[in-house]
Amino acid sequence: MPWAVFSGRELTARPTPRFQISVRARRYWKETLDTFELDDIADVELLREVVRTITRIDALEAALKDTGMFIAGSQGQKILNPVVAEIRNQQATLLKIQTALTATDTDLVASTTDNARKAARARWDRVGQAEKRALEHWQQKNA
Repeated sequence: MPWAVFSGRELTARPTPRFQISVRARRYWKETLDTFELDDIADVELLREVVRTITRIDALEAALKDTGMFIAGSQGQKILNPVVAEIRNQQATLLKIQTALTATDTDLVASTTDNARKAARARWDRVGQAEKRALEHWQQKNA
């Protein structure tokens, strides 16, 4: 796809993140743009949120590495570092945004729907074949 600039709601230029992102997020950004055609501003904004969240997770993991898994509580006891919970929250957010991003890819949605349709047909065909064999068996037995 030749990239140029946004034209209305359509994307005609190779987009940029527009903010500082981590190395892992930059790799995700590049691989996504190289693999999928994001032809709508909404798709690009979802991708930006994905890389922003990946960057946030990377920063939190670096902070966790510096402070450790456990920290001292108010009574001096060891407690789980609250950063662990925030990483978990950000990972859940990342999954939701990635799901929204892939749901906008109509080819992916169509292929998923087609696969589901084929699987359902195969299940019903097996049921139909079993019923047919049972009927043939009953007819042979009662002939």
